[in-house]
Amino acid sequence: MIVLDRIRKALGFRPASLPADQEDPFEDELQLPDGLPDQIHTVEQAALAIYRRHNLPTDPVSYLKRGPDAPWEVLPAGLTPADKWNMVNAAPAGAGWRFGDRSILGRQSPHEEVRNASTLLATCDQLRRKLSGESPVTAQDIADAMLLGTAAGVLMSGASQVATAEPHAPLSFYAVEDEAED
Repeated sequence: MIVLDRIRKALGFRPASLPADQEDPFEDELQLPDGLPDQIHTVEQAALAIYRRHNLPTDPVSYLKRGPDAPWEVLPAGLTPADKWNMVNAAPAGAGWRFGDRSILGRQSPHEEVRNASTLLATCDQLRRKLSGESPVTAQDIADAMLLGTAAGVLMSGASQVATAEPHAPLSFYAVEDEAED
């Protein structure tokens, strides 16, 4: 389906009835690539390995940090958003308490590879939700899946470096335009 057709569909415009032998372009659903669950698993495991190297928690639960120098603590299971809000309100003023799931734990890290791992974990979580059918697939999801495929390839080639005991190079992403300039 071309972009103009997608815009028309989003705005609710439909063409006059199509001849019987012509496909309806509005029935074209976006589909995530085959093999995506395996790529999600590969990238997620590599990102979690980076978290472990930097002593960040890796369990898929919610966490609390009671200040900038405090460690992340696992929140009790079953807390409602209202319970979490009450905890934030009970915190001392200016204490810098933060809540989050494991994908955001590395977002503020001074290490680039941890920030990249955080981004990849968030992407894995989002795509896993899409695969479960919780919400429709968007063009951004397709772009994220392509990024994940690229990251999986980079991480797989990086795994051979670890196996040969070569020094670890941080994972870096560059825009296509940046590569064209080199």
